[in-house]
Amino acid sequence: MIPKFFYKVVVCGTDESKLSAAAFLMSQEDLLATIDRLREEKLTEAEAQLFQVSVGDIETLTGLDLGPLRQADTRVEEVAAGAQPRLIDRLEDIRLV
Repeated sequence: MIPKFFYKVVVCGTDESKLSAAAFLMSQEDLLATIDRLREEKLTEAEAQLFQVSVGDIETLTGLDLGPLRQADTRVEEVAAGAQPRLIDRLEDIRLV
């Protein structure tokens, strides 16, 4: 089975020498569509979108423990307030700090 989605966690240092982390969930449907035996598997338009999610979401999906990155998450306050994953339509939608 080939995964339809993959994740990235971007980590950088802030001016105050603190960690800042952002997590993303992405689709690789376009690549999978080039493999003949997989052409019948299709994602919906909603499934093929890019979302900024929480580091905790990535931990839940993968079973990984990302340790201090969870507290450095740029979405930690949004998630605590009950925010859903943020759809990324353009570069300006990404929050890295």
